[in-house]
Amino acid sequence: MSMLNFALNLERSIDVTKQTENHSVIKTIDVNLNELGRLDEAIATYKTEIDVAITKGRQLEYVKLLEKLGSAYNTKGNTNLALKTYLKIIKKAELFSVNEKELISVYNQIASLYNQLNEPVDALIYANKGFKLIEKYPESKLMAADLYLIGAESYYIINNYNKAREYKQKYISLKDSVFSEQKVLAIADLEIKYKTEEKQKQILIERAELAEQQLLITKKNYKVYGFAGLVFTLCFLGYLFYTQKNEKNSNSTLITIETQNKLQEQRLAFSRDLYDNIGVHLTFIISSIDNLKNALKIKDEKITSRFNTISDFTSSTIYELRDTIWAMNKREITFEDLEIRIANFIETANHVTQDINFQFKVDDNVDKSTSFTAVEGVNIYRVTQEAIHNTLKYAKASTINVEIYEVNNHIRISIKDNGKGFDDEIISLGNGIRNMKKRAHDLGGNLGVETMINNGTSVTLFL
Repeated sequence: MSMLNFALNLERSIDVTKQTENHSVIKTIDVNLNELGRLDEAIATYKTEIDVAITKGRQLEYVKLLEKLGSAYNTKGNTNLALKTYLKIIKKAELFSVNEKELISVYNQIASLYNQLNEPVDALIYANKGFKLIEKYPESKLMAADLYLIGAESYYIINNYNKAREYKQKYISLKDSVFSEQKVLAIADLEIKYKTEEKQKQILIERAELAEQQLLITKKNYKVYGFAGLVFTLCFLGYLFYTQKNEKNSNSTLITIETQNKLQEQRLAFSRDLYDNIGVHLTFIISSIDNLKNALKIKDEKITSRFNTISDFTSSTIYELRDTIWAMNKREITFEDLEIRIANFIETANHVTQDINFQFKVDDNVDKSTSFTAVEGVNIYRVTQEAIHNTLKYAKASTINVEIYEVNNHIRISIKDNGKGFDDEIISLGNGIRNMKKRAHDLGGNLGVETMINNGTSVTLFL
């Protein structure tokens, strides 16, 4: 029997009078009624609780119950009743000792409801009240994102498009600053769609497309596994939080340490399973393509090129999978981790291209105690990797120097070569450099590219 059904059975078996005395039972029931979509019953329960709170003089509980009631009205589509209820909260907050920070979400809801009623001027009044509280309590700045979005909607309604675009950009910037790579890894990756070329009549082309489809399915499975792991982790953390609240004599520090260790073990086990499963599939695809080329002795350059593209794409996916798992297995990435990772990549590149002299140097003035989040570490590594890859592919250089140094407490990573260079006014930047600039922007820095024909190229990441 599910927890929701258990709560509903409990509702039927307990006398209404006893429920009003035992508020923990009522709160459990009204939450479950809300989750099941039984809004009328939930609203009736909220009203019962409000009467009890008034009778017993529970002022703060009364205000919180009003907020729940307003939410239920809004969900049901009773916009006017919802607005009236939220406005009552503001009035009561002036009389009771309500924490001002809790009113930010109330102002948010009121502004949204005024927009629904096509009253954008009133919506902006309450949105501005929310902004003032956020200025007073900077630790609540994340809530400003929703206020910016609601404000943008209000300005669109009153045809003030410049202000609307300004607020929308502030909303996007604030969201990006907090959730940038978590969205990239958890949500944005799930929205990528792959396009396949039209089917060809020749049986060899059909086999190549079949291999490509198999690769795409494998990558989608990887995303599903990652999303499932994230959901499991969130559920597990929620369970621990609930347990800690109800165990008065528990040692919270010990539980936190044990939880982190378990999560780390689960991440390690999950990453191993992920690489074992997907890595095997990708390797099988590469092997199958090589066997097809050798067995069929293909002379058509278009078909050969097609096979090579799929094989290279698969190999690249394996390397990206390894780097992602490397970041997944760490709570944070130290400067030493990043230095070793870059050095290993340079060493591998040096073995493959023995006619190029690589130099890798880390200045003594660099603060090696610096640490990065997993997202930041991956972005720094990817920019360095892409810069070296572009040099190997296009520059025809004999020397590549990679240097990490520090200027005014800001880290710089420089990749210089003595290759043929290019005219940046004639040759447009490709996807590689655009992606590098995007990663630099996500890091809060920027990317500089200096080049001259026959005088090499210098790429510098400013952090």
